[in-house]
Amino acid sequence: MKKYLNLFIIIMFFFSACNLDVNPGNEQTENFYHEISVLLNLSDDSYLMVDNPLGIILTLETDRRLTSEFNIRLKYDPQFFELCDEPNYRSLHSIVKEIDVQLESPGNVSVKGNFSGELEPGTFNILELFLKPLIPGVSEISMVEAFVNTVNYRRIKLEKFSALSLQVRDNLGDRSIEGVVLASVGDKPVTGSLVRLEPLGWEVISDELGRFAFNNVPQGIYDLKAKKAGRAGSRLQSVSVINDSVSNLVIIQPEYEFAPDADEPPRVSFKNLDAFQEVSGLLNLECYGVAGSAPLVATQSHYSMSLKISMASINYHQEAKSSDDELTFLWNTTLLPLGEVFLTLVAYDNNNNRCEMTLPLLIVNPSGKAPQIVPQDNYFQIIANTYGESLNVMKSYAPPISKAPSGTTIVVDFNARKYFNGFVVYKSHQANEDSFMLLGQSSLNSSGGFSFADYAPDLVPGGFVYYRLAYYNQYGIGPMTAVKKLLILPSYKIYLRQPADGAIITTRDPVISWECNHPLEDLGARRTDLISVTNTLDATIVTYTFVNNTQDYHLKPLIYNNTYEWDVKSFYEYKNDSEDYNVLSRSFPRGLGATDLSSNGAFTFTVVEDE
Repeated sequence: MKKYLNLFIIIMFFFSACNLDVNPGNEQTENFYHEISVLLNLSDDSYLMVDNPLGIILTLETDRRLTSEFNIRLKYDPQFFELCDEPNYRSLHSIVKEIDVQLESPGNVSVKGNFSGELEPGTFNILELFLKPLIPGVSEISMVEAFVNTVNYRRIKLEKFSALSLQVRDNLGDRSIEGVVLASVGDKPVTGSLVRLEPLGWEVISDELGRFAFNNVPQGIYDLKAKKAGRAGSRLQSVSVINDSVSNLVIIQPEYEFAPDADEPPRVSFKNLDAFQEVSGLLNLECYGVAGSAPLVATQSHYSMSLKISMASINYHQEAKSSDDELTFLWNTTLLPLGEVFLTLVAYDNNNNRCEMTLPLLIVNPSGKAPQIVPQDNYFQIIANTYGESLNVMKSYAPPISKAPSGTTIVVDFNARKYFNGFVVYKSHQANEDSFMLLGQSSLNSSGGFSFADYAPDLVPGGFVYYRLAYYNQYGIGPMTAVKKLLILPSYKIYLRQPADGAIITTRDPVISWECNHPLEDLGARRTDLISVTNTLDATIVTYTFVNNTQDYHLKPLIYNNTYEWDVKSFYEYKNDSEDYNVLSRSFPRGLGATDLSSNGAFTFTVVEDE
């Protein structure tokens, strides 16, 4: 075969023409089952590149009016092909009213659709679906099958064909992938590591300097996976080989932690981001990890996930870290110049298996002005809430809080009027204005304003935390407020004491008493208690009153031979700054609303006459 010989092959399958006569008015269903099997055998010295997608076209021919629906299943080898969702390669004709394409599992696609009302007699292309090559070099398409269901037909002819455009070359190109395997960043090389290029399955062994190389690599997206006895597994994910060779790759392969055979590295992903995607404004990055042989959890030597943002044109980088398999980070792209930026995501499991992926993006911020207004104190409120029980008891309270992890007991709530696109929050653990880091952005709440919640584990009871707020729009972030200082109050409990639960007393005007197990007055906080006493006979409220700085209360005369239920609601409040009436801290013995009651109540007692 001559070198660089180009061959264009069109394979067309026409079959399964069905002519059916049905008595008018009868409603019947007929199933048509078709199968295409394409096997291409090429010589060993040739290389097959699929330039155009495999096309599946369903054509309907009818000589009478009809209504119909279709249900199609496509099967293909997922190692080589995937469903092509590009608009140029998937078109639905006007007679199709609804279409639903779902990936049932790798290699299986379910397509459902309906015609729009009745069709006039004629021939119609009802659906075009395409499969695109996942990697160059595929030489076989295992199977494509379709299943069509027609309803209430008269006379129908169904046709289908497959067109495959191929180009045959007798060389593999001159691209290469080169790199080095190291024990850690800047550390000694790893000799004798088996480096595998997936999905091609090519393998090489790193030399005495840790170097490896793959030659004659086709265009594509590849993973490089390193394995060696005594070391954890390591993966470089989604390495692009498009126009040029790739060099200077670094695979970090540390020693394993506890299991020599658990060496399958994790995988990582960015939600709703693709390579070279254009980004602008504030971007809420959502990153995920999928475990391989061991769980994705933080250890003493590393976080489970870390994200680094860097730009080659300037000396810039930002970092974010997580201790589980999810990482979120609010990124202000308006601080960077236009151009290419790189997001590097690294994941470790607790056996030191590692995965690294670098995603290139393009910053294309539009020109315009960010907000010039500083948020005014009477436009927002910040409340630091400490609860004596997990937030699980009130997850439905507000959307920002509902995302808090299980066991959370401290939340700082931010609420503001609707202004611009919302507000962003900066946070620090010291008052120094240069130490603040961008924490997150607000979301629209049910009352028409903006809300945000900070429930990070670094909120320590008895310690101070500092915040600053700023408005933002599509052009950037405006000026920040002055520093807002909040005290995180410790939790506490309220216990009912006298009369004891179930007590029988002869005093019509008893003194009820309760106690606080952790008074917070020494921090400058003030406790407010709400006493409620109800007659259980007719549910009459006898007492419902607020008291401060006390742990007992003298009731008014009660009625003999009646039973009463009593309990105490309670909360501490601390005004962080006398001039900032909208910035305060609170602590509750239990949770929100009706749940901030005593920890051992409610109690009942009965009043009887003294014989």
